[in-house]
Amino acid sequence: MRVLTDPTLVAPYLSDESRMPGGTANAVWLPDSIETLRQALCEAHASGEFITLAGAGTGVVGGRIPNGGIVISTERLA
Repeated sequence: MRVLTDPTLVAPYLSDESRMPGGTANAVWLPDSIETLRQALCEAHASGEFITLAGAGTGVVGGRIPNGGIVISTERLA
């Protein structure tokens, strides 16, 4: 699983089409299979981190905008 922590790489995952400001996240995880997605969810839960699931970012209600914690992106899932 690819993990992004560089702020310039994390930044695109902090917004969606709603253009609401203020998204923050410690990291973005990009699982590439259902198994790595399951592992990511288990690890995040065990650590007590907030989880925000990120799809394509086309939503207009701000549901993808994280408030800390970890973003788990579904972009690499087949």
